[in-house]
Amino acid sequence: MTRSISETVRFRDLPGFPRLFIDLVEGNPSARQFFPNMPDRDNLLAQAARLQAEPWPRTAICDLLREQARRFSSDETAFANIQRLQSTNAVIVLAVLRPRLLGGSLADWLQAMTAARMAGWLGKRGIPAVPVVGIVMDRAQEGLTARVFSREGNKEFSLGGFSGPESTIPGYVGALHEQLAHTLGISAGDSHVLADLASAFSQGSDLTVAFGSFLSRTLASLGLIFFNPPENGSLLVPAGVPENAMGPVCSSQAARLAAAGYLPARSDTGPGQGAPTYRGDLPVSLMLPVAVEVLGEGNVHEAACDQALFESLGRIAPCAWPRASVSLVDLRSRRVLARYGLHWRELFAGPHELKDRLVPQELVRHTLGSLDMLADEVRRSTSRLMELVPSGARLRSRTERAGARMAYQVAKLKDRYLRVLQRRSEAVDRQVSRLCSFLAPGRQLQEQYFPGFALMIRHPGKVPELVYESIDPWKFEHQVLSLD
Repeated sequence: MTRSISETVRFRDLPGFPRLFIDLVEGNPSARQFFPNMPDRDNLLAQAARLQAEPWPRTAICDLLREQARRFSSDETAFANIQRLQSTNAVIVLAVLRPRLLGGSLADWLQAMTAARMAGWLGKRGIPAVPVVGIVMDRAQEGLTARVFSREGNKEFSLGGFSGPESTIPGYVGALHEQLAHTLGISAGDSHVLADLASAFSQGSDLTVAFGSFLSRTLASLGLIFFNPPENGSLLVPAGVPENAMGPVCSSQAARLAAAGYLPARSDTGPGQGAPTYRGDLPVSLMLPVAVEVLGEGNVHEAACDQALFESLGRIAPCAWPRASVSLVDLRSRRVLARYGLHWRELFAGPHELKDRLVPQELVRHTLGSLDMLADEVRRSTSRLMELVPSGARLRSRTERAGARMAYQVAKLKDRYLRVLQRRSEAVDRQVSRLCSFLAPGRQLQEQYFPGFALMIRHPGKVPELVYESIDPWKFEHQVLSLD
């Protein structure tokens, strides 16, 4: 399988990205008040140099990371990075994710991949760096959903019954794996991806461990270190930081975000919709020597609150960095786009709007109306000719038969047009619906809608490696990746 970047698109031209994320990407001054350490080379290198000069309890940090690496079934590349963090003045590139059903969306994977790419970039410039994925459970999380693509359309899978940070996977997860295999038309025995999913997300497993273990297997080549902040995480926090520092800071920062138009204003019933919420724990970025934190659209507001906490403590926050963003377009999809003269971005209009454009009903009505007018004209012309022919003349019967033949031909032409129209309409409906379901599902980006593993199954081959090699963490735009 080969790949190439066919085009790039600005985030502001796509659905699903909040304005704060867009302003961070574009370097808007209004975002600078929430992210003083904006994403650029000078800020990045300066932050890394500051962290290298600071004393950190690296032995304690790395002992904990090794213990967790064993829980997450990490491979030798992750352990090598932990050793690098301990034995050198290495810094961390952090991506914080919420544990998701079936291994998380492609967007989650891209956030982790961006952290690995940024760590590699720093290493090539003489600054040792390692990628860390912080996995933080949301106490308010009660259920999880994931969607996969199949021949019958997109199907949603759900898993509920979660409450609190120590969430175990319920017993009926086995039935979910069976339904998943049936939907995809393959079995766990025929797919190592499904086998890894079933092994990680098994009955009684901790959701956080299941999530990290699956990503550890799937993205093993990236050397990711997975970290779940323990209950005694305060042991890793610098001295002088109160345990309850996050709550007041988050409330104050949420009000500032709302005043700047980045969040709905607070109401009498509580914070506005979309306001960041916390378990009360301190951020992962305060526990580790983090030079860069890779942000996604889902945690950019929370990261703004983290940055405010750093400011209140007189510390410099990690450099905020937007995650890479990618859509995968296969050869079949590109052929359908070319056949109908469509552009990838037009798919976000939805299948019904596109069908109306490709099979315009106004043109259909005009064509049918013209054929009906032609049939009427044949009848009228035949009647006028019949009036001119004497009664009983042989010409009269011939005129009548000729008119009937012309009326039959017009009716036949209309019937043929309707049959061709129906076939085209059905083809357009089938192909465009399938195209939208995969490339712009629910008018959302593919990466935000589908789990990463589902794209691996649709595109057999080394999809994670291809995507990882293709993304450019310095290109703050969405990349359309063509697969052949």
